[in-house]
Amino acid sequence: MAAPTKTCTKCGFFSDTPEQDFSPKASAADGLHPYCKGCKAAAQRETRRRNPGYDKEYYRQHPEKAIARVRVRRAVKQGRIKPARDFACSMTGCRHSAEHYHHLTYNDQAQIAPVCALCHAQIHSGDSSERDLTAVYVLDANNRWSTIFGSCEN
Repeated sequence: MAAPTKTCTKCGFFSDTPEQDFSPKASAADGLHPYCKGCKAAAQRETRRRNPGYDKEYYRQHPEKAIARVRVRRAVKQGRIKPARDFACSMTGCRHSAEHYHHLTYNDQAQIAPVCALCHAQIHSGDSSERDLTAVYVLDANNRWSTIFGSCEN
């Protein structure tokens, strides 16, 4: 069997080691971002240059969301919960791998669910309901994560 190869859709870079040269993207057919890491970084820098202060202004207006995201990121980094990509999407009927954690609440009793990018977008657009989630993590008063219904295991 031939080793996998990939070509960057932005610059044309050809790679014999795509897992090293392309970032993961669960929603892509091959599981990798279409841009090489260099082009992806350049695109992100350009977006930030065109929208200076966007993140800071958003989080200034929504501090509870910034705090909630940091708490989840810290819990993953410390190994208290698994990364979202280690789970199947928790939307009823979806068979994709999760890519994100959807925040059901942003208060001290944070509730999150692992979802794929498509289901996450559908929840935020109103096309799907949070009631269709089959598994949810909750942060308790002792700063420990546990499941409140369903199972977050694959």
